[in-house]
Amino acid sequence: MSQSHRDKISEALKGKHQSPSTQFKKGHQPFITKPWLGKKFSKETRKRMSLSRIGKPNFRYKTMGRFRNSNGYILIYSPFHPFNDRKKYVLEHRLVMEKKLGRYLKKSEEVHHINGITDDNRPENLKLFNSKSKHIQFHKLNAKF
Repeated sequence: MSQSHRDKISEALKGKHQSPSTQFKKGHQPFITKPWLGKKFSKETRKRMSLSRIGKPNFRYKTMGRFRNSNGYILIYSPFHPFNDRKKYVLEHRLVMEKKLGRYLKKSEEVHHINGITDDNRPENLKLFNSKSKHIQFHKLNAKF
C-alpha cells in the first residue's frame, strides 16, 4: 500500500474508533459507544426516553392487570396483596373466594373449580378446602373411572 493511500485512510478515520494503542494517546478522545452517558437531559427528555423502553408506546408492552398463565388460570395484578407472587400477581379464583368470605385465604387453603374449567371464576363455581390433602381426597373420591 502506498504512503498516499495510507494518508487518505488515516484522514478518513480521524475521530473514529481506533485500536486501543492509539486510543488513549495524549489529546485523543476515547471512542464512546453510548454518547448519552454523562450528559444531562431535561425532565421531559428523560421521561420520553424511559417511556420508549417500557410502557404503552413500546411494541412489546402487554397490558398490565390480567392474563392467563400456561395452566389456564387467570392472574390479576395486585401489588399490595399479602400473598402475591414475585411479579405482584394473584390467582383470580383466590381473590374471588377472599371477597366471598370477607377475609384473606391462608396459604394452605385450596380453591377448587367445581365444573373443572380453570378460568370460570364465578363464586358459585368455587369450593374451598382447608388443605391440599383434603382437595386431593375429594378428587380421588369423585374420580370417574
